[in-house]
Amino acid sequence: MMTDPMSLAALQADALFTSNAAGQICYVREPGYPDEDRAPRFFMSRTEVGTLWRVRDDLPSALVQAIADACTLAVPQQKPQLRTLLTAHAPITAEWG
Repeated sequence: MMTDPMSLAALQADALFTSNAAGQICYVREPGYPDEDRAPRFFMSRTEVGTLWRVRDDLPSALVQAIADACTLAVPQQKPQLRTLLTAHAPITAEWG
């Protein structure tokens, strides 16, 4: 059975993090992590057909909207814009890719 790339990206996000009813990520779902380990503020998965992104449930709505706007930019412009937005909110202490 073939699964489309965006469905696979959503499965990845669901495997990595718990989410609330609005689809915002809440906690890390890794074996060995304490239940209280918060998810990162931002998660993005790019596929050949589109981009899936999620934000943590405690981000201010203005930041969430700015992230949504940045995610519509061309790929080379996304990363610097997202870094600027997230750094203005709080320091970026780790990245994973």
